[in-house]
Amino acid sequence: MSELRNKWRWVVAAAWVLAAVSVASSLWMAWSFGFYSAPGLNTSNHLTEVTHINVLVVMAAGCQMLVSLLFGCMFTMMNSIYQTSIDTWDNSRKLLYEKK
Repeated sequence: MSELRNKWRWVVAAAWVLAAVSVASSLWMAWSFGFYSAPGLNTSNHLTEVTHINVLVVMAAGCQMLVSLLFGCMFTMMNSIYQTSIDTWDNSRKLLYEKK
């Protein structure tokens, strides 16, 4: 019954690999596009470049990271429910057809 119990293990592994790639791309996106330079005045009223945080990009990258981690957790939970139902079915089958 272990071959049926571990039938979807590769899907969980693929979901976590996809989640890791998504987290890495989110970090890259936030690092690359999360800051911008704009002209601004310093304390002596001279025009200089000031670096600001691009809040929209940073928040989008953070949300993408959270959603991808939830995606991996969702597949892990579905696999756990599937394995538990296979174990329950196997145990009930053994109890019903067990000779006393």
